[in-house]
Amino acid sequence: MYCTRDDLIERFGTTEIEDLEYGRPNAVAEALIDADGFINGYLASRYPLPLTAVPTLLKRIARDLVRYSLDNDPSEVISKRRDEAVSYLKGLSKGEVTLGLPVESEPDSLDTAEIQSDGHVFRRTDKSFI
Repeated sequence: MYCTRDDLIERFGTTEIEDLEYGRPNAVAEALIDADGFINGYLASRYPLPLTAVPTLLKRIARDLVRYSLDNDPSEVISKRRDEAVSYLKGLSKGEVTLGLPVESEPDSLDTAEIQSDGHVFRRTDKSFI
């Protein structure tokens, strides 16, 4: 997990998290799982998963994604944080920015079809067959 309920409480406060989950006892747990899947979708193309250590930046991104998903009517500030998080994740997946972790190596083979030829059957200089 990129962040926990305690991380959310540390960042946003107990009262705010309890208000956001009022009447929805599993809301935080579901939002945490959704945020992990969302982040992994972007990271999987460049980094071997699961990550051995969670960079602080990913924890912040996860908290912002969870906070946004818990709010039925997010403010402009909350929406902007989410948009910035998604933008950063897109940059990570494209290799424009990095987490400072080892990147997944390129595969030896792309499992694509190859065509091989034994050479020409007809030659321009010789009008005969073979």
